[in-house]
Amino acid sequence: MADFKGRVVVLDFWATWCGPCVAAFPHVRELRERFRNAPVEIVGVTSLQGWILDPKAKDPAARRVRGLSPDDELKRLAAWAADMDMTWTVAVSRQPVFNADYGVRALPSVVIVDARGVVRHAGLSPTDGTLAARVEALLAEMADPAPNKGAK
Repeated sequence: MADFKGRVVVLDFWATWCGPCVAAFPHVRELRERFRNAPVEIVGVTSLQGWILDPKAKDPAARRVRGLSPDDELKRLAAWAADMDMTWTVAVSRQPVFNADYGVRALPSVVIVDARGVVRHAGLSPTDGTLAARVEALLAEMADPAPNKGAK
């Protein structure tokens, strides 16, 4: 997160086996496009699971690739993300994707962090129609020189 200081960060927690996560990727892609030229970073966060679900595999038996070493899984995740047209940053957390630090108890789950690194919204869905407005409000706060505006 230190790399994104001074930017609004949208964290989208997901996993390859999570159908609703994959189904929400077009919404995340649209959000990335909307804020492409703004100080906003969209980060898809997953963790190593030891296996990958390939929803595009023709053979149902080939959909689950199990028993992956961390190195093999990282390589497959990179190809998987490209195949799924993930146009935003993808991060693999050392912590489980059900990340207690961000209150992630279900997938998909979106957390929005303001430019100071404060979690401002958590437990959102990537299909939530208010995501863009929430990001815009945080961008507006960045432009407002009033001290401590929006601090909670």
